[in-house]
Amino acid sequence: MNLIPPKWADRFLRWYCHPDLLEEIQGDTEELFYRRAAEEGEKKAKRKYIWDVIRFFRWSNLKKSNKLKINSLIMFNSYLKIGFRNLSKNWVISIINIFGLALAVGSAITVFIFVDLQHNMDSFHSKKDRIYALINHVTDENGTEFWATNPFLLGPDLKDNHTIVENVVRAKFDYGNMRYENKVFRETITYVDPSIFNMFDFQLASGARNALSEKQNMVISSLIAEKYFGEEDPIGQVISIKFNGNRTQSYTIAGVLEKYSANTSFRFDILVPVSNIRELRDENIAWDWLTSATFVQLNEGHSPSELDAQMDKYITLHNEATSDWKIEKFEFVPLDQFALRSYEIRRSIAMGGHPAGRLTIGIISFILLALACFNYMNIAVASAAKRLKEIALRKVMGGNRTHIVHQFMTENVILCAFSMILGTLLSYYLFVPGFNMMLPFAMPFTFSSFRLGVLFFGGLLVVIGLASGSYPAFYISKFQPVSIFKGNQKLGGKNLFSKVLLSMQLILAFMTVVACFVFSENGRHFNAKDWGYNPNGLFTVVIQNEHQYNELSKLAQQIPAVEMFTASNAHINSYDPLTTVENLGVEIKSNHYRCAPNYPQTMNLRLMEGKYFDERQNAEASNLAVIDDVFVKKMGWLEPLNQTFTHDSTTFTVIGVVESFYLYGFHTEKTPAFFTLTDPKDFLYFTFKVPEDQMFDIDDQVREAWFDIAPNDPFNRKFQMFAFDGFYQSNDANIALMGVVSFFAIILGCMGLFGLLSFNLQRRMKEFGVRKVLGAGRGTLIKLANKEYLWIMVVSFFLGAPLGYLLMDKLLNLMYQDPLQITAIPFILSIALMAITVGLTVTGQILNVTKVNPAEILRSE
Repeated sequence: MNLIPPKWADRFLRWYCHPDLLEEIQGDTEELFYRRAAEEGEKKAKRKYIWDVIRFFRWSNLKKSNKLKINSLIMFNSYLKIGFRNLSKNWVISIINIFGLALAVGSAITVFIFVDLQHNMDSFHSKKDRIYALINHVTDENGTEFWATNPFLLGPDLKDNHTIVENVVRAKFDYGNMRYENKVFRETITYVDPSIFNMFDFQLASGARNALSEKQNMVISSLIAEKYFGEEDPIGQVISIKFNGNRTQSYTIAGVLEKYSANTSFRFDILVPVSNIRELRDENIAWDWLTSATFVQLNEGHSPSELDAQMDKYITLHNEATSDWKIEKFEFVPLDQFALRSYEIRRSIAMGGHPAGRLTIGIISFILLALACFNYMNIAVASAAKRLKEIALRKVMGGNRTHIVHQFMTENVILCAFSMILGTLLSYYLFVPGFNMMLPFAMPFTFSSFRLGVLFFGGLLVVIGLASGSYPAFYISKFQPVSIFKGNQKLGGKNLFSKVLLSMQLILAFMTVVACFVFSENGRHFNAKDWGYNPNGLFTVVIQNEHQYNELSKLAQQIPAVEMFTASNAHINSYDPLTTVENLGVEIKSNHYRCAPNYPQTMNLRLMEGKYFDERQNAEASNLAVIDDVFVKKMGWLEPLNQTFTHDSTTFTVIGVVESFYLYGFHTEKTPAFFTLTDPKDFLYFTFKVPEDQMFDIDDQVREAWFDIAPNDPFNRKFQMFAFDGFYQSNDANIALMGVVSFFAIILGCMGLFGLLSFNLQRRMKEFGVRKVLGAGRGTLIKLANKEYLWIMVVSFFLGAPLGYLLMDKLLNLMYQDPLQITAIPFILSIALMAITVGLTVTGQILNVTKVNPAEILRSE
């Protein structure tokens, strides 16, 4: 088989290229083609040849004809003048079309920026193609789960014993009270390997990239620098951090990070060398000790598949060290996929949304664009009735169909250009800021590359220009002058295609409106849904030691309004103390809350059977457990009381069962939980139960007393009633988004109906005039005018409503574990809303017609 460049690309080159330049350009591109084919393969060579041909398509290389150039410019100038004249003459219709397209374009721009940002997370790291996030697979009763945590000792061993590994960076999160002068706050501390700045391209505003090579150095983010130092230079300043266990370390600030770019999926506030961990931990670090994340950088030319067979020994080392957490497999996730997969990786340090969200807003954007294009096509075809004689006269005077098409396409391009400008302004000033209110970070109005932005705007202009303008231009331009002058050529309500377009608009409108009401009904359901316990009147203070627990206990006894108080090592909604428990060979994952005897009842957990802990019991009764009903279900017990299970070599006996509870929202299913007693020296959370109307006053009293109890520790308090705020804010934002989309859909649908109806009523003015003369009343005229649109609306509802239901049903089942069963309410509300808006649109126009004097109509006819 002969090796030749793509024939169509070569023909395209010969078609546009100036003869004086053709031989040189063609020779150079073919020479590059054969060289690339030998070095990179035929497929790559052909792709690059096509790109070269397109790249040389520039003004200086085109064939030129002075006559053609002059005539083309004159004609184009004429098209522009006539186009602007027609747009200004029919300014109401022009505004409808421009505004409708602008809404859709603004939405499309906003969605594209968001999707582009999501797919380019962490793309600024120059070594991204060689960096992999290490995750592990764990199988439990729910199937296989992906976890970001990995054995702490794995990273150094990979680097030391495998030559293809160039660098390894571990990240381990911790908490501590950070103090500078009189400023004390509880912060998230991240232990990292000093080579982090060799692997990643995080930029430093000040300091050296080897800042973490010294054990007592630290690097802070720009936000932390501003929080503690304001305008003061933090470099060289010494701060102290008090970690859990009352161990305090002093660190010198050796670097300050630049503000993170929007496409940074994982971020750090405070970085300290990982070597500090061994001094701060009492226990020996073995193979069961886990990091928060592990990143592996390979040498060039190597693949993680070369390490797959050698990872088995690390699985064995870890699994032999622990019975709670059995790893089945390690997986190397490319850095550019890490954020995209974060939704399925538990405890992932990367920010990334669920693909269902990107797909949904993509579909919404497409629906709005389709609505706007159908709207324009319908109005353009209907409005052409006023321009039939212009079209016929042009053809009689020597114009051909091509000239007519050029005229209509030019007008369409002008209109689309205005829509693009207005849509861009709407996106920049309204949609992107509104979208940012739903995101945990600020999305900038920018693209990942200038070239992508140009391609997007150019492509969008071509798509909406062709989609909205092609059919009207080619359809109208085919009319024959004889038919037009004889009056045989008619446009308007009798045109089947116009009715189909209007039906498609209303189908899409019904689909989005029904979807909106379904989603809103579910949203309100989740906003009112029970958490599994009553969070009102509960607030929790983070404590460091037994002394603080004892002092807060004394304080609570002195405040008459305090109904109950308790303490725990892990607290509901603070973090997931996930572990593994076993009974007769059945292993399940469960949260383990070590607590004081009265913790379950103080937290308002509802007892289903058995009993709570006896408040006189202490940590010596450490073999007793209270479990929740999900724990019972996972274990498969019919009679849970007095059942036993094993955790960490200790056998526990079940004395009570409480109702299960949600942790952070209703996106995920309930996690099994069990409660056991522990010693006060292990308490990290102190919880007050008080009357809801006095909670903030008592909080002020506790805050005031705290500075005497723990003057060197910050007052870190959480109100339990705010634990779901993140979920509720996201839920409300989604409801608002669906509401805005439905509003746009209704507006676009009614705008199309308004434009089409206006022209159709004008077409039937003579008919209405005759009917009024013959005695037809206002009601009869309204019935006649509404008849065809009523059927269109009914058909559109029965097609669009089920589609909206199916779309939202799929989305809700992806977003929530137990969405509300859909009722008839969304369908009733949607048909009522659409009936009212369409009725107002239609009736308003028809009432204006019925007021017209028949004599004036018939005289003009």
